[in-house]
Amino acid sequence: SAAGIYGNFGQANYSAAKLALVGFTRTLALEGKKDNIHCNVIAPIAASRMTETVLPPDMLASLKPEMVTPLVAYLCHEETAENGSLFEVGAGYIGKLRWERTGGHGFPIDQQLLPEHIQGKWEKIVDFEDGRATHPDSTTESMESIISNFENTTKVEASRPQVISEDGKVDVEAAKALTFPSESFSYTERDVILYNLGIGAKRTDLNLVYENSEAFTAVPTFGVIPSFAAMNGVPFGEILPSFNPMMLLHGEQYLEIIRPFPPNAKLTSTPYVVDILDKGKGCVATIGVKTSDEEGNDICLNEFTMFIRGAGNFGGKKEGLDRGAATAANKIPNRKPDHIVTEKTGEDQAALYRLSGDWNPLHIDPEMAAVGGFDIPILHGLCSFGIAGKHIFNAYCNNDPNSFKNIKVRFAKTVNPGETLETSMWREGNKVLFQVRAIERDAIVISNAAVNLQGEPSKSSKPKL
Repeated sequence: SAAGIYGNFGQANYSAAKLALVGFTRTLALEGKKDNIHCNVIAPIAASRMTETVLPPDMLASLKPEMVTPLVAYLCHEETAENGSLFEVGAGYIGKLRWERTGGHGFPIDQQLLPEHIQGKWEKIVDFEDGRATHPDSTTESMESIISNFENTTKVEASRPQVISEDGKVDVEAAKALTFPSESFSYTERDVILYNLGIGAKRTDLNLVYENSEAFTAVPTFGVIPSFAAMNGVPFGEILPSFNPMMLLHGEQYLEIIRPFPPNAKLTSTPYVVDILDKGKGCVATIGVKTSDEEGNDICLNEFTMFIRGAGNFGGKKEGLDRGAATAANKIPNRKPDHIVTEKTGEDQAALYRLSGDWNPLHIDPEMAAVGGFDIPILHGLCSFGIAGKHIFNAYCNNDPNSFKNIKVRFAKTVNPGETLETSMWREGNKVLFQVRAIERDAIVISNAAVNLQGEPSKSSKPKL
């Protein structure tokens, strides 16, 4: 009943027992989902001996049980997909309830937290109207804000200029001047092989899966992997207005290979803000990550371009500067492709690829996928990116990493594990323009894409069995 949701004077035991049913139901919903068993909970109001003493007769006449039972019948029907939800129902009214949490405030984790600190930020902590409120629907979502505060230290806070003003304007130049913590990444031949397998390498591709092969190498798109930890340290809530991680879409990716990856190394990656554009209904944020080795030699450069819905209209510029290959439009020629490669992805490809460090639960947890609006966990965009990069690496670089200069893609649509990907390529001088199509849906999933080549590839980069 409503007493379990909102509490009721003098009914402590009753209210506690009623609210316990909500937690019980939501856990049953999670555990039963794998067997297609759905579970929901209702908070009904109907005429009873208790309500007879507090409500007038005309209201009691409207509170018939017959105005509650149809909802129960609907929720129990085999075609109803609703699961783990809470509804209020009575007198012909039906409404769904959900949690809402403010954007809150993160305090530095390396200093003592005092009541006075909380008092100073109380208005921000309890503000539901500043555009940062979220609606967490799982324990995973509930932890996102807490985990994102792990990097919040007094040292980091002191080095950051104010980016977002009190009226919600964004100082993009101040954002570009921010410094973020560097993150180290060590890998061995095992990690290289795991990545190559994650993007579809076969046991016969000895240069990709056998560490003793003279031509053993990482597919150049491996360059995105060292950057993940660094990206996790970027406090998006401090540089983007009304930031909600559930509204973030990975739009484009640029990767420049400065030096081929050795079989094993210890690398350091440092993130920075490249640009933030105001697109009205949202914003486009580009975060760069520079990766170097222990001697300080630059190895690769990434640019992650993301569209964040609901974070626009902050008074910023709409268009960015031309940054060469990183922002090239890469329109395909009006002719047949010079080369086409078709590859069927595996049903378990996302489960394998994530072991390289892309731990986003959207790609493995059906519950998180459903929150994102997907029927099943989707394949990582950067896995599709790696598969296409592998096709070009084989077709135009002869598997020689020295020939692969950079790659840029736009993620047009998502890919479901098990779909067949078709990479169509057009060579224009030292540039290979390409697009990727999911054959089963006839959908372009990667567009506006190109790899720039350099030098002449070696002639014996792929040993055979």
